[in-house]
Amino acid sequence: MTLDYSYKRRLGGVAITIAMLAGVQCGDDGSGHASIPDSPDTGTTGGPTLLDKTTDRAVVKVRPRAGGWIALEEQLAPWNGEVIDRDRRRALVWKASTPDGANTAARFTPAEGELISDFTVHPSGAATAVVTGTSPSDNRLVRFDAWGNVVSSTALTDPDLATDPEPFGQKMGISFPLQLRCSQSRMAASIEAVGEDLVVSFETGAHAVVLHRYRLGGSEYIKSWRRLVEPATYMLGFGGTWNMSTFDTADHEAGAHRATLVVGENGIAVVVPEVMGPDSQLGYRAPAHNAYFGSEISESLEGAVLVTLYSRDDGTRMGFGAVGGFFDALARGAAMVGDTVYVVGAGGTPNADGFGLDARIAAVDMGAMPPWSHWETNIDFHRSDWLMDVVPTKSGHLLATGMSGFWRNAGGVSFGEESESLVAELDQQGKLLRRISLPPAPRNNQVRSVALADDAVLAGVLSNGPGTHSGDNDLTRVKADGEVWRLSP
Repeated sequence: MTLDYSYKRRLGGVAITIAMLAGVQCGDDGSGHASIPDSPDTGTTGGPTLLDKTTDRAVVKVRPRAGGWIALEEQLAPWNGEVIDRDRRRALVWKASTPDGANTAARFTPAEGELISDFTVHPSGAATAVVTGTSPSDNRLVRFDAWGNVVSSTALTDPDLATDPEPFGQKMGISFPLQLRCSQSRMAASIEAVGEDLVVSFETGAHAVVLHRYRLGGSEYIKSWRRLVEPATYMLGFGGTWNMSTFDTADHEAGAHRATLVVGENGIAVVVPEVMGPDSQLGYRAPAHNAYFGSEISESLEGAVLVTLYSRDDGTRMGFGAVGGFFDALARGAAMVGDTVYVVGAGGTPNADGFGLDARIAAVDMGAMPPWSHWETNIDFHRSDWLMDVVPTKSGHLLATGMSGFWRNAGGVSFGEESESLVAELDQQGKLLRRISLPPAPRNNQVRSVALADDAVLAGVLSNGPGTHSGDNDLTRVKADGEVWRLSP
């Protein structure tokens, strides 16, 4: 494995190798893509085990709980106006595993017009969700006990937004500096537990990224500190500006406005995808970052993902790294092992046939001195591939999940109506060890979430989902089912 500091990228459609997988044999199976080791889960369970299946409700996130798991289920909805996810309905569901299947122990469904942006589970078994509303004043943190009962609701406010720097760049696009949500997406908040406390990140209407640390005082959350991760900037971004279809497949555009949080023993990492702005090779976020923090990002870096490390206690900014090559801000999942932050997504460029994107993993060593040593690589499974989540396993490997075999318009932003679930085991240097097969299903299938449980790995799946234009002539096609799978560690 080599480390690369040159920031060379794919330019003009020509693939420039950045870092090659060591020891992976990539032959050609005659279909124009590399042949990949494909095997069932060979753990003690004899293969993946289907724990639960839901109809018309996708599973977009799953986390373990004592005797079962908690799933974030979503009833899909078409785009509606400038807010991509205005009509989506999400519920937090507590599941108990039994010999006969899964029983629903509790369910939380917010009021109409509200959306669960994210949730996390604490060591005690309690859970906390970020609930966003149609107005910034509706945003709140809802804490539940281990049985799914609401314990408290704390307003998510940020008066410091009024004194943040003015947005960087030309006054173009939509900008609402004082909102606690992005103007185009109510899924712009992420949350992670720090023991019984928590951290929350969100993108504002002015496209700033903010990090809050809360401590638990009794049953209520009390803010400890607040940090400006990325300054405000004018940019078009994704979302309502592309609203010429009926569905945002795989949250491609809404997800571009969301940072990923990772809490490790050595700190809190905030992973922010670059979002392309008008007439700017780097987008508007990178120049805004350099203007505020100093020149930390190379001018030649494309497809950037920005990684900032903060201390768990007082929020000291401990380090920053940037890694490129992620196509269209398709970086969604992250994990932290020691000082290393792993980021997964998609890299490459769609070819004229709509294929050519590859699964992408990058690692940034936040414990090294600048320029933060890193490696990055793409893995070609089938047609186009996209990793959406990653988790370290007890064996010392990484389990990355997403979708494969899909089509994406090379000249636009549309996704087709066919993809297959993707589960891949990698070592900590990015070497592909095997692909774990899940049964095929119709239409789009995406392993959206993966989490380590005591004796297994849980995977949350969106199955039988729509493509970007599936509902153009029939909105009833904008729907998906959900699955929860058990994979051996």
